[in-house]
Amino acid sequence: MKLNDFQAVIFDMDGVIVDSEDVWYRHRGQLYKKMGVDYTKVKDEDVVGRSMDGIYQQLTDKYGLKVSKEKFLQLYHQTANQVYQEEVALLPAVLDLIKQIALSGLKMTVASSSPPSWIKMVLTRFDLKKFFPLVVSAEDVAGRGKPAPDIYLYTARKLKVKPQDCLVIEDSINGVKSAHKAGMTVIWYNPGTYPNDAVPADKIVSSHREIIKLLAL
Repeated sequence: MKLNDFQAVIFDMDGVIVDSEDVWYRHRGQLYKKMGVDYTKVKDEDVVGRSMDGIYQQLTDKYGLKVSKEKFLQLYHQTANQVYQEEVALLPAVLDLIKQIALSGLKMTVASSSPPSWIKMVLTRFDLKKFFPLVVSAEDVAGRGKPAPDIYLYTARKLKVKPQDCLVIEDSINGVKSAHKAGMTVIWYNPGTYPNDAVPADKIVSSHREIIKLLAL
């Protein structure tokens, strides 16, 4: 696998660019308590990598969510402001990876299940907007977030690139499933979060330095 095998590189945001998955994990217990949900019973796959619509549906259907969607969104957005403005950090070597791909001239974008305002907070805070002229969220596909392939297929159309010519960097099981369903090549950044056989991926790495080496950057 080499970078010139592709025409575009698509980054997930949470857990790929910033360490927000770990930060969210610390907040979810208190956040879900306010919603009447026992977080200890919630499976990661039901919430991690999903859109707001997807999380709301999962918590309602499986875990007895006891607040309105309006209240659910309000609580999530309040927590997100703290998470993204104050607590998250760039993952080690991700900036080097982004800069090296930018030097190659390949198209780059962020495709995230998170709301646009959260993505904007991250790209602005860490001065990354210049690298990602196109940003796609689940709201661009009517809330059909990962693991559905819609967000990645929409991104390919916006980039005017065939899905098979796109390389995706993902960290969640739902994200890997989404990109594979879209017919894209997936590097799964899995720093020990899940068993390596939890979902099929084209390549599995445990650090961004491994991605740089893998792509011969």
